[in-house]
Amino acid sequence: MSNQTQVFHSGLWSKLRGVQLLALPDRCRIMDLEETYDDINNAAEDYNTGGMVACRFFTGESIAAQGYEILAQSEIPRNSTWLALPLGTVVATTARIRITHRQNEAITPAEDYEVASPVVRGTTAVIVRLRPVDDYINP
Repeated sequence: MSNQTQVFHSGLWSKLRGVQLLALPDRCRIMDLEETYDDINNAAEDYNTGGMVACRFFTGESIAAQGYEILAQSEIPRNSTWLALPLGTVVATTARIRITHRQNEAITPAEDYEVASPVVRGTTAVIVRLRPVDDYINP
């Protein structure tokens, strides 16, 4: 038996990355909060739009379809909107997420969400709970 360390071929890594992207069929932008000031020093919040990121957007219906029943038939307000992002993705709790593509199809207008929970690292993805943003954000 050889003592050589076996290294994955770069082609295998490309294939694995392709499989991950198939599991993350949506596209989003992570928008980080930036505090700005106007000419008379009034504070204002603005969001910097980041690059496109592969993601998977889950709503209550899609989660229930996968066998995760969340407070079914109750009148308790609940937030069942989740987002899965590639491992290593950094998301601040003050960030907003703009969903631009669902199932590889562009959506117009894009949907904006606030991060509603701390980021949880899963076995294959980073998971974050979202809630809708009511106000319009310039693209």
